[in-house]
Amino acid sequence: MKTTKKEKLMVELIGSFHQLKKVAFENLKLSFSDKKLSPVHWRLLCLLKKTGEKHPGELASELGITPSAVSQYINGLLENKLVTIKVDKDDRRLRLVKLSGKGKSFLNSSRKKTRQAFELLFADLTEEEIETLLNIFRKILKENRINEKKRRA
Repeated sequence: MKTTKKEKLMVELIGSFHQLKKVAFENLKLSFSDKKLSPVHWRLLCLLKKTGEKHPGELASELGITPSAVSQYINGLLENKLVTIKVDKDDRRLRLVKLSGKGKSFLNSSRKKTRQAFELLFADLTEEEIETLLNIFRKILKENRINEKKRRA
């Protein structure tokens, strides 16, 4: 069976996407290297910044990981004083995780480093090429959200 041009391009696109992801994560790791944190820690911090206080079970659900895994990630963040834990005033059996002041500063600093890393990554692209790439990403993500809603319905 003959491979079409589109199929060949898709294979190359997948390979390029994986390489790009690898480079991006390597750059992201550099901003966490002094704290020994992973990209999942970063996602957890971003989620807390966006939503405020959360129960560990809610964090696990929103991140798509197990409650025991989220506990390990929270412990790493606690060790680095990036989050705090308090007892839920409505149900004393539950804990609430919150971004600490140090966590907010760390997240802001990491976002700045991540932006700088991506600026270097895309430095050879023109403004027009970046805009085209962004439009492609928007289209893909929009279609993905539409398909996600259809799957849930």
